[in-house]
Formats: sequence, C-alpha cells, structure tokens
Amino acid sequence: MLDTEHRGPLFGLLPGPEYGTATTDLRPGDLLLLYTDGMVERRGEDIADSVDSLRKVLARCDGFGPQDTLARILDAYAYASDEHEDDTCLVALGVG
Repeated sequence: MLDTEHRGPLFGLLPGPEYGTATTDLRPGDLLLLYTDGMVERRGEDIADSVDSLRKVLARCDGFGPQDTLARILDAYAYASDEHEDDTCLVALGVG
C-alpha cells in the first residue's frame, strides 16, 4: 500500500499550487486504486480511520482484478450510502 499521509490543496481550486509527487514501481498483478476525498471523508470521523477502513476492504480483495475489486468496495460501502455527503469517484487500474 502506498502512503496516504500527503495531502494537498483541492485540485484546480487555486492557481499555481504545487503538488507533491511520489514514484513507486508497479509489478504485474498490482492494482492501483485512485479515489476522491468523498470516498473516505465522513463528518465527525477521523480521516485516518476512514482510510484504514478502506485499506481493510482492499486487503480482502487481494488477487482480484480491477472490476471485482470495485464491486467489493461498492458492496462494502453500500450500507453507508446515506453517510456519503460528497461525490465519489473510483478508478482501479490493473498492471498486466
């Protein structure tokens, strides 16, 4: 799992902000999940706890492809749909 501690300004909100970058090697079979803040931010909940919850769901998806991983994530969060107050976007990329 990649580090999720770095936070930057809202993309496109301010002109000229600098965004931190990171590099990591991906291997065949790896899965890269990109998500917006609406996936993990909950009013009254520490974001670190929310990210940890997502990590736990992902840990149960080991060996799954992008489509099955997204389905499992959506199933895991379906019960909490009323807790999502922000729009959410998920993109899963499998490395071949």
